[in-house]
Amino acid sequence: VETADVALSRKSYSDRSSALNFYDRVIAKARQEVGSNAVALTSTVPGGPAVMVMSIHVPNARAFTTNELWSGGEPGETVERYELVSGDYFRLLSIRLAAGRRFDDRDSMMSERVAIVNEAFAEKYWGQSSLALDQSLTFGVAGFRVVGVVGNVRGAAPSDRVVPLAYFPYSQFPTPPPQMTLLFRRPTGGSRISLSN
Repeated sequence: VETADVALSRKSYSDRSSALNFYDRVIAKARQEVGSNAVALTSTVPGGPAVMVMSIHVPNARAFTTNELWSGGEPGETVERYELVSGDYFRLLSIRLAAGRRFDDRDSMMSERVAIVNEAFAEKYWGQSSLALDQSLTFGVAGFRVVGVVGNVRGAAPSDRVVPLAYFPYSQFPTPPPQMTLLFRRPTGGSRISLSN
């Protein structure tokens, strides 16, 4: 899988709608170049050094014992890693679906907000993957329903440990990031791709 950084100008794309349209056009153009199932966007490169963390509220989390690390201040609140991704992200990187579904075209700016968590996240907060489905996560004032659980992904180093991770569709996040990474798999013998209009 190859990568390319994609950045938008805040001056040209100052509102949420124009930023999302920009990223949607990037995906559409890349799909024309390399094929429909070989393209995805992500806020962080899998296994890369950059991470995104946020304070989230998990209202129906299981009870934590005293010997478990609880990083939150308020009951049910904690700080965890997250990624913003497009629908084909998991398929492109061959990340196993453990329960529920992946993101797809129904997960738009206008639809119910949804999330996918990895198995480590599901086991930490609900005990097992199947219990994570239809649970809710709250980030700020935005609520998301868990619709899927995927396999854990380790970092690049063999010593990297598995950590709880939540995924959100970039199209539903309250503020789209100013930069994302395009992931793509070029056809064998394919030439360089061009994303210019």
